[in-house]
Amino acid sequence: MEILMRRGLKYNTFQPEETKPVSKQELNRQNYQEIQQAIRKDKDKIMPSLNDFMARDPLRAAIWGGSGSGKTTLAALLANYEQFRPIYFFDWDRRMGALRASIPQDLWQYIFADSYSDKQQQGSAFSMMEAKLVSIEKEGYKTIILDSMTFMLEGIMARVMMLDGNKNSATMNPQLQNYLSQQSAVKAVLQRMCSANYNFICTFHEGTDKDEVSGRIFKAFNVTGKLVSTVPGYFNEIWHTEVNQTTQGENEFSVRTRSDYTYMARTTFRSLKSTEKQGDVWPKVIAEISNQQEIAKLPPPHVQVEPQKL
Repeated sequence: MEILMRRGLKYNTFQPEETKPVSKQELNRQNYQEIQQAIRKDKDKIMPSLNDFMARDPLRAAIWGGSGSGKTTLAALLANYEQFRPIYFFDWDRRMGALRASIPQDLWQYIFADSYSDKQQQGSAFSMMEAKLVSIEKEGYKTIILDSMTFMLEGIMARVMMLDGNKNSATMNPQLQNYLSQQSAVKAVLQRMCSANYNFICTFHEGTDKDEVSGRIFKAFNVTGKLVSTVPGYFNEIWHTEVNQTTQGENEFSVRTRSDYTYMARTTFRSLKSTEKQGDVWPKVIAEISNQQEIAKLPPPHVQVEPQKL
């Protein structure tokens, strides 16, 4: 090793040892197979298959639509399936009583709920929800339903205004900083609930929005400001509930799972058609999830690659 002196500093220079490349002849069949086996073993540890991921990934669904279109009922129908119950409702809409007409009585035992409203103090409802979020992961619920985000926003704003010194909800006049605080609180709630190890369903009322570029009028979540564009990113399922009247004069409830020109929707379930009857949605989803879980139990299929002849 040679030491060079430049401006009082020492630089170490050395020549690396020459390495001879391994020829194809030296890489025999046994070594090749051992290398391939080690690569597959490490890959299985750090890279779960898509089937494994889908089997472990909880359901995160946004259900939105007009009043009376079947949002709450669609969510509550999950009580039919053991892998999704017991269910807890954050009941901001105070519509749980209406489920008596649409959910069989034998399923009521699997549905639990608390009503959230500022009965005593302004902003207390959202404080109650924050406390519940801390404890709920230890209470054994498999599915959590927030019904609805639209009315929860009002509860958050009441809390924000109270902390800002406005303690009279009747005279609230929110300013820009209040809306920003409200949106931050919404994102914190969604981040927490979407990252938890339970199935999460959130309902939204329907609003009308306008594309600033094209001027096109379209339907969207009824939420505040830029939440219209950011909130959908938290969910892997976005379904729009619709109700139509049949020729017999009865209401027919359906669910849109793919977007059209007016309504936003998407799904990761291949078995769901663009529009499904309300009663057909969960049976198809459950069947597809069960199939994914069975596939995930199988050993990973490895392609045996034969080495080139030497």
